[in-house]
Amino acid sequence: MALSVLVVPCLTFGVSMVGATLPSRAAVPREGVMESYALEERHVLERGFVQVDAHDYEHAEDRDPDAFDVTVPADTCVAAIAATWGHQWGRRLSIREGARVLSEHADPDGRVLHTQWCSPPGGTQRLTVRLERGGGDVYGREGQTDGSAHVAVYRAPASSVGGFRAIDRGSIPDAVLAARPEVMEAAEASRPSGRLLAALTIEPFAARLIPEDASTYAPLYVGARNGSSRVVNPRLTPLPLETPPAWRPGTAHTQEALRAAHAPTEHPTETHPAVRMGRDGMVRVLAIVDGARLGVACARIQLVRMRYGFEVEVQRSEATQTLFEPLPHRENLAGDRLCASQGAVVYVVPTTDRAPYTLRIFEADAGG
Repeated sequence: MALSVLVVPCLTFGVSMVGATLPSRAAVPREGVMESYALEERHVLERGFVQVDAHDYEHAEDRDPDAFDVTVPADTCVAAIAATWGHQWGRRLSIREGARVLSEHADPDGRVLHTQWCSPPGGTQRLTVRLERGGGDVYGREGQTDGSAHVAVYRAPASSVGGFRAIDRGSIPDAVLAARPEVMEAAEASRPSGRLLAALTIEPFAARLIPEDASTYAPLYVGARNGSSRVVNPRLTPLPLETPPAWRPGTAHTQEALRAAHAPTEHPTETHPAVRMGRDGMVRVLAIVDGARLGVACARIQLVRMRYGFEVEVQRSEATQTLFEPLPHRENLAGDRLCASQGAVVYVVPTTDRAPYTLRIFEADAGG
């Protein structure tokens, strides 16, 4: 104990001595940073944005972020650009709605940060632009912790700059992308004329079974087992009560009940992703659908990847086969036509695709 009391002051004194002998870090001049800022500003001005707000900040330390509110009308795009100089730099520039980040540009040592957002139709958004800074001197030496920042917001009608699709700065979280109305654009543009039978969310690595009984659970289980003797428990999401009654026959509808009915002698085990073997390795199972038991002669299937701006790579196969063929797709939509004569099919995507999907099933009209 006595030794530790003596060592700590000595170490502290030693660190202070080392810090005192290190050269001071030169402050970054405003002029050089603002040249880069001007390039980002020119980018948005040439697209039709106009500046609507700007703030300048000076700080002795890098602790508290800079933040201010902006009002964004419906169908309006905004660009937030920040520059920092001196002994501080920008770590993260974000556009937020309350505590939720809508768009951000993160950089551990950024001098100019730029992020964008477009408000959805139907209402004004009250947003916050927030700049988090880093820097300062690890030894706390005087004159080595101050910094300055300039943050401005530019605005343009979504119709004149290309809207949400045309955002070209910043990063938008997956959950925010999934909630945007644009995520269903391709699906609505290709919406079949027949009546909608169901619209079901497919969670990551949890399959949907239609109908939900032993006939569709068996290929899910067998596919996950992949010819081995392993005890498996692939994840599935039970159908909601409002789905057609014929899709929920019998009484076994939970994952454990279906598994127990299929393999009554096996002991329960931990759940695992719904996967099976494809032509080139394991694939993620989205759904197993039996066309003969949908209650219609033919159906139109839509599988919508709930990540706007990303392409899909959906494949299908007979439930007992592993020879998959790609489905026609458009942006984040894949489509299929499934008739009663085709029986049960499996829809899969690569295991690298962990996005949620929406499965929409429509009755196909007589012409297809």
